[in-house]
Amino acid sequence: MVTVPGISGWRREVIRLALGSLIAHKLRGALTILGIVIGITSVVAMISLIEGLNRSMQGQLDALGSDTIRIRRWDPGVFVGEIPDSLLKRKLFTEKDAEGIRETAAAVRAVAVTNRTRQRLRYGDKETRLAEVFGIGPSFLTVTAQEVADGREFTEAEIRGGSRVTMIGSDIQDELFPGID
Repeated sequence: MVTVPGISGWRREVIRLALGSLIAHKLRGALTILGIVIGITSVVAMISLIEGLNRSMQGQLDALGSDTIRIRRWDPGVFVGEIPDSLLKRKLFTEKDAEGIRETAAAVRAVAVTNRTRQRLRYGDKETRLAEVFGIGPSFLTVTAQEVADGREFTEAEIRGGSRVTMIGSDIQDELFPGID
């Protein structure tokens, strides 16, 4: 018989019956406790994962800035198969459009027009994996809150003249120019 000191009445009886049942059915009790531990651990893990994703997303939004608007030809997303014709027929955002925004919206600090594709890049006998390639305008780094880590930004003359210049990320640098700083 299990006794519970310091508790009286029906509470004592309930606790005595629960402890008696756990002692009588040890495997069932252990499995119940294991289930509770797994359940609590799963809930805590999911909450931690969601909180981490929220913080990551908030960091990315903060990097863009609260005063940044992106205008795209279509919603970003995954297309199964080919991109529908209705989306392909939409007009591209041009430098002329950006100039119109600069001239008519005094509160706009910077406008950047970009074109994007995926290509393999080559230099000499080396070739990269499929990489994102962006054609950018003069305000791209300002709008995206990015800085050049090494080297320099494009000059206005290079951009206007269509010079064959590029900025590459560290992954592409490592693939095309291994061991070179």
